[in-house]
Amino acid sequence: MAESKSVMDTPEGYREFYDRLGHEYEETATVYASRLGRVRYRTVLRELAPFARSRARLLDIGCNDGVYTVPYCEMGGRAHGIDISTALVEKARAKARVAGVDVTFEEADIERYTPTPMFDVVLMSEVLEHFRNPDVAVRNAVAAIRGGGHLLLTTPLPYSGFREYLRRLVARKPLTQPFEFENFGVRYRHDGYYPLALKDWLESFGLECVKLRTFERHLTRYSPMRLVLGDRNLQLHRKPGPS
Repeated sequence: MAESKSVMDTPEGYREFYDRLGHEYEETATVYASRLGRVRYRTVLRELAPFARSRARLLDIGCNDGVYTVPYCEMGGRAHGIDISTALVEKARAKARVAGVDVTFEEADIERYTPTPMFDVVLMSEVLEHFRNPDVAVRNAVAAIRGGGHLLLTTPLPYSGFREYLRRLVARKPLTQPFEFENFGVRYRHDGYYPLALKDWLESFGLECVKLRTFERHLTRYSPMRLVLGDRNLQLHRKPGPS
């Protein structure tokens, strides 16, 4: 039986896959209908709320259907969302029209994006683990942040066992535990990130860590890593210096 191909093989295949996913998979309705999904949603919005109240300008990278961009504007913020999926950008615009908020959306690939440093905060929630070239994506994201602005990022934690996780966590390496899912007959990246190594890596782009935490804890005696550390990694970083 032939092995399924990876969407990472070509930029065209990558874009086609995520556009199809945007058409056929209602991620917001699926993920955020669960208890843990609602925890994630509230956690990210709680971090964004102070920026929104100060009318800070947000760039939402991998904005999906506007799941965070639209409520951010409803809280008083200004925002621009980008996503590689045409279908998701259209859904986000429709959601914004219904909400009556002034927000813009754009079909764009952050790995090929050339932003100017005009944003007070950049959000990358549950997208880093999917990129073909994460280092390029982060470099472009940081380029969009004005001096003194912030990067708010969430990713999955690794999927390894508890002892192996702790050993690698203390050693601050590796950065990721590579992982893949399969959908539509192809494989796509869904890496897990070690939080301390991720902090070090993000600081190599000229950022300063403000907050590092995990969340989405499973209260089960069978999963000690999830019980103690959670499933998700949240990092808030600042770009030094005023613009």
